[in-house]
Amino acid sequence: MENRAQSLFFISSLANHPERTEVFSTGKDTALLCSGFAVLMLSDDTEFASAVAEYTKPQVIVSSENAIRALSERFGELYQEKHANRMIKDSSSSYSYPEPEYRHLSSPRDFLALFRLLKKESMLPDFYEESEKHALAEEYASKPFPAEAIGIYRDGKLVSAGYTAHESRICADIVGVTTDSAYRRQGLALSVVEALSSSLLAEDSLSFIGLSYSSEESHKLYLKAGFEDAGKLSYLTRASLLP
Repeated sequence: MENRAQSLFFISSLANHPERTEVFSTGKDTALLCSGFAVLMLSDDTEFASAVAEYTKPQVIVSSENAIRALSERFGELYQEKHANRMIKDSSSSYSYPEPEYRHLSSPRDFLALFRLLKKESMLPDFYEESEKHALAEEYASKPFPAEAIGIYRDGKLVSAGYTAHESRICADIVGVTTDSAYRRQGLALSVVEALSSSLLAEDSLSFIGLSYSSEESHKLYLKAGFEDAGKLSYLTRASLLP
């Protein structure tokens, strides 16, 4: 089933904390709860999906469009429907690092600068206290490979960056690619994506990397970087559970 194959990609991508993962199964239908946050439905059975969603109350559900539609109707305004296209990078491709001045973000100070950039460009929710941002920066700085973050600097200022999330032994997702509005239309975001791709795929154990996009502009950027479309997935985000 196409939905099963797509969901399996998310399992390998999100289930990087097996000690915090729960499996729900009827023998025929299966769902995976990752770290109490995201439920991955390996089923088109909407009754099963609904039962798991009611029991786990996750922040995010990834499933087939049929299951998403039924859940949306059942829970009404508690859910918002989102769609994203997944893209996969083949490790057989070759890359060269971009010319702009960039560096790997590795210290808590680097990640605080990244958070400030994401906040400035409205890509970071405004629900973190300052102390939480510092704790989060410490956590990101201590992550082992395949966690990566790369930024481009101009005059000592971080102006473009991207990082990975949901890392596992075989794959990683590129997220948070953004450029300061004053420095756009210079190819910086493309350079960040290419640098992240190069760094990640230099590791023999990593099979592929993925990302998602929400605008046609982003789609064109990632295609230019060498990514290929890998289908469409539906998301439901439970707005009432967000911090």
